[in-house]
Amino acid sequence: MGELGNTARSESSPYFAVSEDTSLDQAALHLPLATCHFPAMLGCNGPPNTPARAVAEGGEAMERPDWDTYFMDIAHQVARRGNCCRRQVAALIVKDRRIISTGYNGTPRGTTNCCDGGCARCNGDAPTGSDLGECICSHAEENAIVQAAYHGIAVRHASLYCTLSPCLMCTKMIINAGIVEVVYEDEYSFSTPARDLFEEAGVTCRRFERK
Repeated sequence: MGELGNTARSESSPYFAVSEDTSLDQAALHLPLATCHFPAMLGCNGPPNTPARAVAEGGEAMERPDWDTYFMDIAHQVARRGNCCRRQVAALIVKDRRIISTGYNGTPRGTTNCCDGGCARCNGDAPTGSDLGECICSHAEENAIVQAAYHGIAVRHASLYCTLSPCLMCTKMIINAGIVEVVYEDEYSFSTPARDLFEEAGVTCRRFERK
C-alpha cells in the first residue's frame, strides 16, 4: 500500500483519519490516531507509574502498562533500528507524556553503518569499554537530542528514557539540553562522575525495574 495521501476527519470521530482515495483498503485507513497521540483525550491521565485498569468486553478486568513500562517498551523497539554491531541502544525524549524525539545508536547520518563495517573500533577486537575515543558511533541519547534540535523541537523540562544508563558525555548533553529526568533500564559503565553531575545539576535519575 502506498502513501495515504490527503486525509480528512471522519464525521463520526474527529480523531480518525480516512483517506479520500477510494482505491485503498478503507478498513485499514480507519487509524486510531487518538490511541497513539491523544491519551489525555481518552482519559489516560492517571497517576504516573500506576497500571491502568479497564473493563474488557465480557466484564473481565484488563491490565494496561504504567507510563514507565509503556515508554521503555517503545524504547526497546526503537533500539532495533540501532546499527552498532556491539549493542543496540535507544532513547526517547518525552514531554507531557508525549514522545517528542527518538534516537538509537549508530554511525552518523550519510555514513556506512557500523554493522556494515563503518566503525573500525566496533568491528575490531577492542575489549568492551576500551578505546571509546576511536568509536565513531553516536549514542542513542545524543541522537535523540540532536534529532530534536534538527527539527526545531524544544526538549527543556522533558524526560529521557534510555535502555542503557548514560555515559559521561551524554550526561553532560542531557544536562545542557535542559532535560530534568532520566529513566534507564540496564546499567552500563554508569560512572560515579555521571551520577554526581546529575545530582549536582538537579536532574532526577532513576532505574526502571519491571514488575
